[in-house]
Amino acid sequence: MVESLEPRRLLTAIPTLLAWGQNVYQKINASLQVSGSNLYAETASINGTQSGGDSGFAYVWPEAILFRVLDDLVNIDPTTYTPVLRACSDELYARYWQSTAPGGYRSGVSAGAALFYDDNSHVAGALAEAYNLTGDPVYLSRAIQTYQFILSGEDTAGGGGIYFSVPDHTSKDAISTLQAVRAGLLLYQMTGQAQYLSDATRLYTWAATHIQQANGLFYQRFVLTSGTAQGTPLINAAGIGLSSNLLFYDTTGDGAYLREAQLIGRTSVPRYFNAAGAINDEGYWDFELVDGLNALYLHDQAPTWLNDVTGAMYWLHANREDPNGHYGTLWARDTYTPGTVRTSWNMINQAAVAESYLRTAAFAPTGTSFNVTVLAEDSAGYLAGGFNGTVPLSSSPGGISPTRITLSNGAATIPITLTVAGTQQAGDEVLQKKELHVLRGTWNVLKTETDGKAETVGDENLPTGLTFSPDGRVLAESGLEHDTESPTGGVLRLWELRSDGK
Repeated sequence: MVESLEPRRLLTAIPTLLAWGQNVYQKINASLQVSGSNLYAETASINGTQSGGDSGFAYVWPEAILFRVLDDLVNIDPTTYTPVLRACSDELYARYWQSTAPGGYRSGVSAGAALFYDDNSHVAGALAEAYNLTGDPVYLSRAIQTYQFILSGEDTAGGGGIYFSVPDHTSKDAISTLQAVRAGLLLYQMTGQAQYLSDATRLYTWAATHIQQANGLFYQRFVLTSGTAQGTPLINAAGIGLSSNLLFYDTTGDGAYLREAQLIGRTSVPRYFNAAGAINDEGYWDFELVDGLNALYLHDQAPTWLNDVTGAMYWLHANREDPNGHYGTLWARDTYTPGTVRTSWNMINQAAVAESYLRTAAFAPTGTSFNVTVLAEDSAGYLAGGFNGTVPLSSSPGGISPTRITLSNGAATIPITLTVAGTQQAGDEVLQKKELHVLRGTWNVLKTETDGKAETVGDENLPTGLTFSPDGRVLAESGLEHDTESPTGGVLRLWELRSDGK
């Protein structure tokens, strides 16, 4: 089954990832929403209590990530979520915004809570996206207010860049600066005011010359006393830097920005993904790279970006969601045992997962070509290497090209293009007792039919070139082993497959 859609204003969404994202959002509402409020607590526990944060509310950074979750939900279902987003924004402004100059969202709801430039840059981007989705001028006004506060953290010390917080002027911060670049570019696209593009160009030039490595990644900060870039290059800076370069490319048409985004992508995947295809680090940073790689796929149509991200999402769901639908801080670099019930969970971690699922669900545009390998199998489930001939390839709504495939020695690798938005099934045909199954690429097994009885197998990421034994067990030497519900055997006759746009 191949699902496709238009980016950002959805015709439909990849059902699995969409359902996962909506489920996490529902879990957030159930355990973390503050009673009588449109906002959320910092931490929830299995005994039903809420804790942490400031005066019963989460810090503004987690609230900003939840704001981006609502942006995604508005994109999917504007009727339902547009009023929810506005209510969240209104209360966020009422509780966190400091009315005295220079303004800005405080880190907490208390009047004395510190102001961080990076917090505000997160909020500014979320507000700009909300305006882009809804056209509501309130979001644009608040985005501009917030952006003006962020720029108040820029000065000429260290050559430029933006500080981390109002009270700390010891260094210039990667995230404050790069998120300000992103916000400035979004505001330029929405208003056409040249100053926003000028600001973004100036800030990114500083980042590129002061904190960026040759491989495209960014150090965490530029320390003023030593005049040096310091700190481990983090995944969130990579994602924001990647996204900013794509916005520069969209704005200017200069291919150098697209090439820079691709460099950051090529460096980031082996750096931040592990051998199993999972993303290692803290989810509240990871989601920025998820967003960036998704956007890069839309720009250059290289399937590897979407393949990497969707593979990581499937791994995350299978290996880090607890039985109650909650997630921890790390997406892979921890010792969590699947099936263990978490006793507490933080809003920032749940929101980062929900945003990643929902955003990735939106990235499988029609007209995209991707390669699949088709294999002919004999009645025992083994590769029929002697089969040569042409077989049909069908799709449930008819939106697939080509419609016929010629196999040589039992196999053929071809590009498939989806031309109709919606859910599609790439069908298989039985020819001369040869079973035709699409088994390579990045497909996921949904169900089989053994001896005429449909059986659920569950989602599995398929390694290249799987072969199956008659009892439905993937042969051990293929790198994956999975039993169907029928131990008695039989010929697998129907595979229902989903590529999730890959």
